[in-house]
Amino acid sequence: MGRFDGLTDTQWQVIEPLLPKEPEKRGKGYPHAPWRPICNTILWVLITGSRWCNIPRGEQWGSRPGAHRWLGRWQNDRTLDKILRGCLKIFKQPSQNVFYCFQGSQAY
Repeated sequence: MGRFDGLTDTQWQVIEPLLPKEPEKRGKGYPHAPWRPICNTILWVLITGSRWCNIPRGEQWGSRPGAHRWLGRWQNDRTLDKILRGCLKIFKQPSQNVFYCFQGSQAY
């Protein structure tokens, strides 16, 4: 298990271009949540190994249902693989753990 306090600005600059464009709002309902809190929440669960019900609260974190839904979509459409491969390529650490690129943000 590790610790993760959220993406740094530098890490976000690496990840943001790898994400899909924000979807258009279709009809009624809540507006689309920003990607950064969604990514913070997904990475928090993956890095810490904690349960979804224990997600921290605050403006840097996305909602549990929203993050869980996007994780499922990103696993299905391979966006999550693209993000993780992009991090490994940029940080050139192929022999390291896949979350090595998040070490600067307290992911151990």
